[in-house]
Amino acid sequence: MEDNQPLTPEVELLYARGDAHYDLKQYAAANDLLTQAIGIEPAFTKALNLRGLSKKKLKDFNGAMADHDRAIVIDPAKALSYYYRGNLKDDLKDYTGAIQDFTTAIALNPADEDFYRFRGLSKEHLKDHDSALVDYNQAILLKADYTRAYYLRGKLKYYHFDDEQGALADLDRAIALDADSPEFYDERGRVKHYLEDYNAAIEDFTKAIAIDSSDAFYFSHRGLSKNEIKDFKAAILDFDRAIELDDYWDEFYFNRGSSKSELGQYSAAVDDFSFAIEKSEEAVYYVARGAAQEALADRGRAIDDYSMAIQLDPRDARLYNIRALVKVIAGDLRGALKDYDKSIYLDPAVGEVFFNRGICKYRLNDSGGACEDWRLAGQLGIAAAFDLIRQYNV
Repeated sequence: MEDNQPLTPEVELLYARGDAHYDLKQYAAANDLLTQAIGIEPAFTKALNLRGLSKKKLKDFNGAMADHDRAIVIDPAKALSYYYRGNLKDDLKDYTGAIQDFTTAIALNPADEDFYRFRGLSKEHLKDHDSALVDYNQAILLKADYTRAYYLRGKLKYYHFDDEQGALADLDRAIALDADSPEFYDERGRVKHYLEDYNAAIEDFTKAIAIDSSDAFYFSHRGLSKNEIKDFKAAILDFDRAIELDDYWDEFYFNRGSSKSELGQYSAAVDDFSFAIEKSEEAVYYVARGAAQEALADRGRAIDDYSMAIQLDPRDARLYNIRALVKVIAGDLRGALKDYDKSIYLDPAVGEVFFNRGICKYRLNDSGGACEDWRLAGQLGIAAAFDLIRQYNV
């Protein structure tokens, strides 16, 4: 039946009560009442769609899909039915199907800004960023004060178009329209951090925290900006709070460990890096822990950590150079030489590595090889290499 056709008072009451329960997030009660209404009027598409939304909240995705499908069969000209089904498909990661439904909804009602916004999101999921931007632009064209569309477009410009100023303009607009959404300040803070405007970034993260102090990432982001202005003690307090709120994330421990290293708290830093490694074995975490181990004069463990980093990322030339430096200090010149060789094989354009290998060769009594390496280092911009050639008369 068409929804504009008259309903019995009983059906109208059941629907109204179901709608009220849905608004109160009492989805099971809403589902029961809407089922009663549909039992009396099986072709009541508005009730079918609302029951589909209730089922989605109850994680009954198959039931929700069936309700939206049925609503479309009954009235294939109702744009909202395709819109609801498109949102459900997006939730289920059927992004192509979602886009198809949103496109049908737009064809039926091209003046609804929400249809473009959500199609843009599905397109982002498929990494079709150019087309997503077009949809966000159209949503804003239809509704000049569409706060969420400005926010989404700002994020898209920042992360995928390298348009930081455009992103800031959109996020400024979103905040002007809605000053109570913490994620807007957080996102703007991240753009400002990238632009190295760290104090302004800290102000934005602080505003986000003032609105919602339960989001661990707001504290973590502020901590990162505080690190950049060398306020390491304050940064550690932010990372402490982030971990208290959510200890799942390895990067929180890594970031706090980095702050502690900057303060010379190497033992505590090793502990944090170890926590990060337990959660996720990343080469950078092993490198950071290795550096802290070096600072504690535990060269054996430092070499072990750099070796693990190399195992995880064997194509990174820098890692071999780092490990070689420790091996030189530990007296393993032959082992260091092999690492320098590997580093140069992977990236022969780094003068520092030729310079370091030259020193290693000289200590191994290979003055000719040292001279050649220093000559190459000098050609690659290491002026001190020519000084060594003159100093040692090689």
